[in-house]
Amino acid sequence: MSSLRAIRKLIGFLWITARALLDYRFNVRRRGATVHDRADWCHRWAGRYLRLLNVEVTIRGQPPASGLLTCNHLSYLDIVVLGGSHPQVFLSKAEVQNWPIIGALTRCAGTLFIRRDRKSDVAELQSAFSAVVTQGVPLTIFPEGTSSDGSSVLPFFSSLLEPAAQANWPVTPAWIGYRLDEGQGSVADDICYWRDMTFGPHFLKLLSKKKIHATIVFGEPIEPGLNRKQMAAVLHKEVTALAVEHQPSPEPFLDGEQLEPSFNS
Repeated sequence: MSSLRAIRKLIGFLWITARALLDYRFNVRRRGATVHDRADWCHRWAGRYLRLLNVEVTIRGQPPASGLLTCNHLSYLDIVVLGGSHPQVFLSKAEVQNWPIIGALTRCAGTLFIRRDRKSDVAELQSAFSAVVTQGVPLTIFPEGTSSDGSSVLPFFSSLLEPAAQANWPVTPAWIGYRLDEGQGSVADDICYWRDMTFGPHFLKLLSKKKIHATIVFGEPIEPGLNRKQMAAVLHKEVTALAVEHQPSPEPFLDGEQLEPSFNS
């Protein structure tokens, strides 16, 4: 049954993707593909993917209307869940833009890409960050720099917060988590995309799930006037607190040690 479900959802995924790309080409691009156009396109089609995947999303708190949104990172599914909550633009690792199908979708959504092995990329993104935020569209980043199994919030890369610190943009913490019904598998193995997992097999496993429960919790914007390292520490504490409060797992949630990644110095 799960294999048949995965096949049906895969066919549906390809069908929705074809329609989404045609919508972008003949509607969004003709309007000029502004930041708002792309964010709205992402929001609209994310909702369709969520319905296909049967993801039930619970939202707590108020999504930010502008500025930077900082969230923990568990899976590529985070983009769809967050994108379905409100229009926004994402920052992603550069490799994603070359993924089959997914890469095309992220490029249409106006996603900003960063090569994590190059310090200069963060500085070069200053103007790109500004082009999104000054248009009144929230920019969502995952300051952990990678995805995890959700057992802790990994240390935050403070360099990604430098543009917000310099321009004094509002910065909002958020936490995302998942739950599967009993007997439907493990969130860490079947939803989270981390370690050395391969996209194809993982995606088929995700498609086989009967239902996925997702929770997004938006916190309050942090105090202004902090430098990037102070912001990273405060945001890490806030996201961890949201996780402790809302994490569905009965296991104790661990607060990761706040370390400064080496390329941020």
